[in-house]
Amino acid sequence: MLKFDRSYYEEEVRSDYTVKPMVKRNWAALLEVLSEIDRVCKKYNITYFADWGTLLGAIRHKSFVPWDDDMDLAMKREDYEKFQEILPIEFQNFEADIEDQIDGKLYYYSPMKGEKNAAIQTIISNGNYINFEDAFLKRYHGYPFVAAVDIFPLDYFPEDTNETDLVYNVIKILEDITFADVNWDENQKPSDEEVIDGIKRIEELIGFHFDYTGKLRKQCLILMDSLSKMYSRDESKYLCSATWYSYHRERDQRYQKEWYDEAVYVPFENIEIPVPKEYDKVLTAMYKDYMTPRIYESHGDEQAKMLEEQFDFKGQDPMTVVLNQIKDYE
Repeated sequence: MLKFDRSYYEEEVRSDYTVKPMVKRNWAALLEVLSEIDRVCKKYNITYFADWGTLLGAIRHKSFVPWDDDMDLAMKREDYEKFQEILPIEFQNFEADIEDQIDGKLYYYSPMKGEKNAAIQTIISNGNYINFEDAFLKRYHGYPFVAAVDIFPLDYFPEDTNETDLVYNVIKILEDITFADVNWDENQKPSDEEVIDGIKRIEELIGFHFDYTGKLRKQCLILMDSLSKMYSRDESKYLCSATWYSYHRERDQRYQKEWYDEAVYVPFENIEIPVPKEYDKVLTAMYKDYMTPRIYESHGDEQAKMLEEQFDFKGQDPMTVVLNQIKDYE
């Protein structure tokens, strides 16, 4: 378990932004989840990198971005596939009943292994519900909410051709229809005619045939994953998150594959985390002038809403009540 001084959890101004005590506890809980991911990756010789806001925070702040309250990682496809194989060994299924928690193991959700949800990324979390049990609060520094780390695959793509344009376009259509829950019923069947139209459009474009008697949403996820990883390193120039890039091609956020040839460790809060050796080039592709902060709101209000939905605080501010309850947890 990681150690933090009691003062770490106090309210603090960083980069002209006030970081609240509950956000500090969230960071500590996220670092506990990360430490277990790191242990597993080292055990199986899997390389991972800080990604997006976590990478930005590591380089610009040597910590979390002050207004950030989540954690993003990335793995090159070959490592991501290895990680998928060991998920059921090292973690427990996020979709399992909460009574089935196994020896404090972290939870995993994978779009390729799950049945109830759809996501681009694999998620590793410390639970799947708000938890005020003493053992849980001690392990996660008084943070009763779910602390989840997102892990995205980085896929290889060659120079643009008519074929790659088609691949990106189909991935975008799949993304449009797959990730909106409103498009699907509880049996993963379309609840909207536009979804069927999109599926038929894909069949016309690439000659793929869906099984309309089966779980169409799952089939869309599998097809999207297959298209994302269809190119090898040897035939490619770039690495990218295919689902992200297909939707934001105008931002041209692809990376030279050599930028990720090596991971180097940099300071992050009270630990070190791996980043791509050419992190300056990666961050410039992501954010342009990445050293200039642009302050955004955090998701603290969402936590308060979750509390109000599940507990009766008799008109008191829910976050204040919870902080008073957990103030003795370090």
